[in-house]
Amino acid sequence: MIMATHKRIFTFLFLSFFVMGCADYKEARQARKDGDYQKALTQLTELSEFGHAPSQVELARMYIRGEGIAKQPEKALPLLESAAAKGEKKAYFELGRLYERGAGTRQNTTLAIENYRLAAKAGYPQAAFYWARMLERGKVTPRDIPAAMSLYEASARAGYSRAALALAPYIAERGLLPDMDHSVDKDIYALALYYAALVDDREVPSNALNDLEDRLSEADRKKALSITETRYSGTNSVLPSYFLRH
Repeated sequence: MIMATHKRIFTFLFLSFFVMGCADYKEARQARKDGDYQKALTQLTELSEFGHAPSQVELARMYIRGEGIAKQPEKALPLLESAAAKGEKKAYFELGRLYERGAGTRQNTTLAIENYRLAAKAGYPQAAFYWARMLERGKVTPRDIPAAMSLYEASARAGYSRAALALAPYIAERGLLPDMDHSVDKDIYALALYYAALVDDREVPSNALNDLEDRLSEADRKKALSITETRYSGTNSVLPSYFLRH
């Protein structure tokens, strides 16, 4: 009976903290967005000390960027490691960034890719983009262009426009990827990718865009726009399914 009572009290206290923590976290995030860094730092520090993973990530980002405090990426590292241990995908991503750049810790491409992989597998498209970029630029051995393009494609389909912008010239120059519809001209796919980048206000090379639009008919341009809307809108993330296939 006593054990059951203690269990109920613990459950009540945990749920109370969870509800209050969520409210305080939203308030802290808004304060950070508004530039009220001191308020954000205070609230996020308190929540982080209680082990609230999203708060730990937000606080780590403030240390990394130097928001309201001097840049201290070394203080971000343990916060991110704690959040990652709880499965927070944004923590994996930020750890990947620290290890790739060697900020606050020694540069480690193996750990960078492992953390990008974990974040991407959890459905974070930015991580797939940065992983692909490392593969494309030869930051790992061997350099793997096909794998990089497949990751760009998965990231673009999950709605990350930087990946669409990175993939478009490759498709225009070298052709379609294996899982694309090969009955469709490669230029239509390339234009669809550039359109996906434009939707998110990315700066698209005007010469490449104009050249594709000039070469394609109005019907083909409409088809490209349709592909953008159905394949690259990010409404259905393909990142988890990508990892099931590869």
